[in-house]
Order: sequence, then structure tokens, then C-alpha cells
Amino acid sequence: MLFKFKSKTHSDLIMLEEGGKLVLSLIGKEAQAQGIIEVADMDKAIAVLEKVIHEHGVGEHAAPEEHQKSRDGVENKFSGRDSNDSVDPVTIKQRVIPFLEMIKTCHADGQPIVWGV
Repeated sequence: MLFKFKSKTHSDLIMLEEGGKLVLSLIGKEAQAQGIIEVADMDKAIAVLEKVIHEHGVGEHAAPEEHQKSRDGVENKFSGRDSNDSVDPVTIKQRVIPFLEMIKTCHADGQPIVWGV
């Protein structure tokens, strides 16, 4: 399943199911087939997402040790070696940053965000 977040003032943001469910759960929304984030709810969503990014480091890229873990996990997949660590190469903050940017833009322009419509 894909989540396609739409707004009148921001380009569409498409996320795979895992990422879509993550960002929606972080802001207290259920990952239903259709939904809306009202402008009135965006201040709280922005605060929550900024806190998540701050807790997982700032910037677009993973911290060096996080990147190394991810890289090792990918190398293990392709080398045939078994790995006990199932590390997702996409970090939480990398999933959250585009969504946060969309919410900030929509909030500034007073436009809701919808999905599944």
C-alpha cells in the first residue's frame, strides 16, 4: 500500500506503507485508507516531528555509526552472510523530514493535507 499525501500548496508526497504508517502514528493519526490533517492540528504535529528529528540527530543523513550499521546490513544481504541485526537503511529522521517540510508549508499557507482521496 502507498500513502499519497496531497495539498494545494505542496507537491504530492508518496510514501511506502511502512513510512506512511510511521509518520501518521507519530502525529497521532490512524493509518486509514483516507484521512486529513487539519491546519489546526499542524502545530502539534510539527512539534512532535521536530522532537523526533532532534532525538535521532539533526540533518538529512544518518549519524556515522548509524550509517555504518546500515551499510553493514546491506553488505550482509548481498554477501550472503547472516546478520543478526536487521537494520533498516532508512532512518526514522529520513522518513520524517519530507513529511515535516510538507506540514510546515501547508501550515504556513493554511491548507490541509489529505491522503487516499
